Amino acid sequence: MSNKFLVIPKKKYSLVKQEFYKKGKLTFYIENKYQNPEILLDVEINLKKYDPITGLVLKNYSFKDGEYDYKTKLVITDEITTEDTKLIKRHYRKNEMYLIYDYGWKKSKEISTFSGNFDIKKVSVNKLTLFSGELQGLLQIISKEKFDDYEKNGMPYEDYLEFDGESEYCSPCFDERTMLSINDIEFNDFQKLFKEKYDQAVKQYEKEHPKSKDTKNKKGSELTYAIVGERWIKRAWYSLTIYEDFDFSKLEIYISREQNFGRNSYVEIFSLSYDGKEFEFQENYGANSEEMCLMTSDGKVKDFEILEEEYENDDDEEDN
Repeated sequence: MSNKFLVIPKKKYSLVKQEFYKKGKLTFYIENKYQNPEILLDVEINLKKYDPITGLVLKNYSFKDGEYDYKTKLVITDEITTEDTKLIKRHYRKNEMYLIYDYGWKKSKEISTFSGNFDIKKVSVNKLTLFSGELQGLLQIISKEKFDDYEKNGMPYEDYLEFDGESEYCSPCFDERTMLSINDIEFNDFQKLFKEKYDQAVKQYEKEHPKSKDTKNKKGSELTYAIVGERWIKRAWYSLTIYEDFDFSKLEIYISREQNFGRNSYVEIFSLSYDGKEFEFQENYGANSEEMCLMTSDGKVKDFEILEEEYENDDDEEDN
């Protein structure tokens, strides 16, 4: 746990950040004015020396809220050439300022100024990290012709890459390894306490979602064809930073049961929140197991081969 000072401004656009770029003696800057920022400081503002009109230059701060809610403008001086001005404006519109480095420009400094009246309070900062297994499901509906072609001739690598982006879900799954750490220290008795809360969440889900009917293709209805993929990831991390002492009772579990295409079964996954704020995906170590197949909506399964990626032959492009 670390303690910081949370600053909440009483007026809009109290925080202004200017990013300066330089080439030789030429300079321009991008100005971001934050609408309603809440910022965290390591050191409390000295109110005896602070002037709300002239403000204060902040050297070290972070955002609690409002980091992406700002107005931005580009300020270019008249000394910059017309060619460079067009270049800068083009990359500014595309949010690709790093590309101007190739033309001799470089980022020289960044100045953040805070002004106006504010409220300030000391807060505890704690990083919560959920460690769990993870399940990913992929599904792509295809035509019967493509289904038959993949079964007979294999799936081109380019098509596989497209399918690989068709994720229906990718979320934590509860098992005996699921745990929570606070500032990298494991929470004692988490499994026992979490299991009780998880079972309650399951009961609530079942109350709100009556058992689904048979999802297999009904007799006489038209078949649907699909590529189906399932992945199990053994190690995945989700995190959330809170600004108070941890209270287990504020953890909230949301259950989801994803129906398996063509089968009368489901996959149970969950998401985790603390006091209404959801844990965000941090990283995983990739799939530990993976299954893919062609499947019809009545549950018939066909195997298929993923063809190797094709590379252009440079020799073919040379002039004869």
